[in-house]
Amino acid sequence: MLAIFFALFSYLAWSSGDIFGTIATRKIGAHSTTFWTLLLRLIFFSFYIPFSLNEIQNLTLDTFFLSIVLGLIFVTSFLTYNEALRIAHPSLVGTIAASFSDLVVMLSIIFLKETITNYQILSILVIFLGVIISSSDFEELKKRKFTLNRGILLAIATMIGWGVYFTFIKIPVSKIGWF
Repeated sequence: MLAIFFALFSYLAWSSGDIFGTIATRKIGAHSTTFWTLLLRLIFFSFYIPFSLNEIQNLTLDTFFLSIVLGLIFVTSFLTYNEALRIAHPSLVGTIAASFSDLVVMLSIIFLKETITNYQILSILVIFLGVIISSSDFEELKKRKFTLNRGILLAIATMIGWGVYFTFIKIPVSKIGWF
């Protein structure tokens, strides 16, 4: 029961954050929103630095470069997400971007040799089908005219970026911890 409570809390908190993120990005722009959000995260999480200094000894050059590349992917994806929120429907952008977890599962199977059940494969296919259906304009499809607006394309780019980031961040996290 406690897990359900935390899941519902996360669901409500994340969606509330998307509402405020959309308001901010439409008032000050995607670049400024991304900058200020990341700066505030840096300040907030910097209080944890004294407690994680012992984990830095496990940092190798490969892990360092992987962390830098993944960090750049994360920041770029966060920027594309904020820009998508600015120009497209937030509910649609959030739905598409949030399907990154399916991509994480697929990439983890391919590159990290994870395994899943047939039921999980079916669930992933249903989610992708839902994302495709929800992002399609059926009136345009009837006219044989298929276009995706820029906001949808940015949401898809966000999904891919977050999928790559959250798949491969497992490697440095296993060596140097989450921080």
